[in-house]
Amino acid sequence: METTDIKTKASYKILEPDKFRDEIKSPDVYLLDVRTTEEFNAGHIENAHNLDVTQPSFVESAKEILPKDKIIAVYCKSGKRAGQAADILSGIGYDVIDLQGGIEGWIAAGLPTV
Repeated sequence: METTDIKTKASYKILEPDKFRDEIKSPDVYLLDVRTTEEFNAGHIENAHNLDVTQPSFVESAKEILPKDKIIAVYCKSGKRAGQAADILSGIGYDVIDLQGGIEGWIAAGLPTV
């Protein structure tokens, strides 16, 4: 079975690390790490913003902080929380892309963190 670097799920795309890296270079993309503050501080993708999807205020904070005119590129540790965030954000009108495998997949692909 042939695989592609883009998988469509619900109303957002899941991108392999190399494709995600290319997408987040655009000024039209807002990079969002949805892990806890502690996880974020331990290492994240450069230029990422942090908003913990497990917090009860996630939706309200997202509506206040996230730009509606940009694609929201989400990631977490392995992909589960980012998938939840992508479902939520696409459900409230954001254009979303999700990093396949999370930051673990990013690191496994040899890509840098700060």
